[in-house]
Amino acid sequence: MHNLGMCYATGAGVAPSMTEAAKLFRRAAERGLATAQFNLGVCYARGKGVSQSMTEAVICYRRVAEGGHVGAQFNLGMCYESGEGVPQSCSDAIYWYRIAAEQGSALAMNSLGRCYELAEGVPQSHVEAVKWYREAAVQGNATAQFNLGVCYAYGRGVSQSWAEAAK
Repeated sequence: MHNLGMCYATGAGVAPSMTEAAKLFRRAAERGLATAQFNLGVCYARGKGVSQSMTEAVICYRRVAEGGHVGAQFNLGMCYESGEGVPQSCSDAIYWYRIAAEQGSALAMNSLGRCYELAEGVPQSHVEAVKWYREAAVQGNATAQFNLGVCYAYGRGVSQSWAEAAK
């Protein structure tokens, strides 16, 4: 069902229909498929095929984030950081970003680095920011690469180096 839902979401072999995709994601999620639950959350977050509801998106994300779904963990962190669908909480955002980052999410690593750089929910630490930016940059995250370059350009958390900033 999830695969058929993806076909409807992308128009692969069928006429595109996010309404049909969301229905199929829901059915697959009810059978315990984590990816389908995550995709249903994305549908709610974007209002695609269902009425837009960040509260419903958070419910979907939480169900699978607690089971280890990295994308849901990252998205849940973003929801807590922005206060969409849940009360805004930097500490909860950090919690979910850290879990996703420790599982290899470059997006979460970059977000965690930004939190350390800007002292959002954690004490400011440019050294920690650089650590997380570097890990995300190695995975090819362009935003983290830029952020790391800025750290080198201004000597934040590392020795100032134009050569490193330019890399």
